[in-house]
Amino acid sequence: LVGLGAVWVAWLGGHFESLGDYGSEFAPAMSALLAGHVHAFSHLLPEDGAGGSVLLRAPGALAGKLLVGGQLAMFRFGTLACELAAGALGLVLARDMRARGLPLVSRVATIGLCVLAGAVLDAIFFAHPEEVLGATLCVAAVLLSGANRPTLAGVALGCALINKPWGAFAIAPVLLASQSGLRRVGAGTLAVVVPWLALAYHLDLAHVLHAMTTASSLAIVAHPVAVWWPLDHLVRQPGITPFYAPPRLLADHAREVAVVLAIPLSLPLALSRLTGLRPAASIPQRLARLRPIAVGERAGTDAALALLALMFLLRCMLDPSNHIYYQVPFIL
Repeated sequence: LVGLGAVWVAWLGGHFESLGDYGSEFAPAMSALLAGHVHAFSHLLPEDGAGGSVLLRAPGALAGKLLVGGQLAMFRFGTLACELAAGALGLVLARDMRARGLPLVSRVATIGLCVLAGAVLDAIFFAHPEEVLGATLCVAAVLLSGANRPTLAGVALGCALINKPWGAFAIAPVLLASQSGLRRVGAGTLAVVVPWLALAYHLDLAHVLHAMTTASSLAIVAHPVAVWWPLDHLVRQPGITPFYAPPRLLADHAREVAVVLAIPLSLPLALSRLTGLRPAASIPQRLARLRPIAVGERAGTDAALALLALMFLLRCMLDPSNHIYYQVPFIL
């Protein structure tokens, strides 16, 4: 059923035979990669920092190229891979819910939200299934960290980081989900990120910083749902439909502000994990009983997931161009 639902959503998302943003931002890099032109691939990566999602979707796109052919089939099959990943996450969550004695209707609803949520369909319609894949990887990384699988958690986190830059919001929740194996988490993350930087940017630090700056300043159209809307202004240009745009300062730095704010938001959970004491405890008691919470303790994982949801909500609220498909990670 998950497979059928994933196929249906992936197909429906491309129902209008339009590639949306995929045609201009992702298709050139995907075509170069599948043709084996690695050098051209590194020069055709999308400017929003989602080049790694092209690599992660490549197996699905290759299947579409071999079975059907054409850019639309490559897009749909790559989207199907993202949908199946979200469906697998839903099955894992449902299995855990069953072990906890939760009813069937709750488990079915959870799987349905992972695969069939309206925001997921919106993401595909606007040709951004990487939002679904990134959200799946972030949640999976937190769950793996809480289950004492630090290496796999690091690999999932690394894939989330190369999928799209907002994967950085998962770093603190992943680290806080478990107090052991942090070196293995880091090793797993680096095992994914370093080869990607070598492939895409040739380990050129200046090139990486330029790509990060470009991605953080991509904001074209402002929307009324954004908290910055009162500061936005109307832009009129000959031959172009008038649109609202954020101030240049917000366009360049609002996303960076969201990432920086993630640090103080993580501090309460970090302190509670270190002390493991009730707030009523005195300072000497806390210092005397300083200890990490036991690995795999459900409360720690649940708190880390709640923190991750807060991070994703913060990303939506503070983004200067809050597109509708940005809500997918928060929903998952």
